[in-house]
Amino acid sequence: MESCPGAAAEVSEALRCQFTAGRGACEEACADGDGCDACLAQACAADVAACEAAACGE
Repeated sequence: MESCPGAAAEVSEALRCQFTAGRGACEEACADGDGCDACLAQACAADVAACEAAACGE
């Protein structure tokens, strides 16, 4: 799936945050699964907000 050019950087950062366990902040919570989603939601909140706010202007 491709993102629009105007939001590509923001989408990439939001995904990178989640794929890296909140850039390491959620390694412990995600290792055992307990609280992983909640930790990622908090650790990646700024990246997700930036992604949601990004414009798809060409």
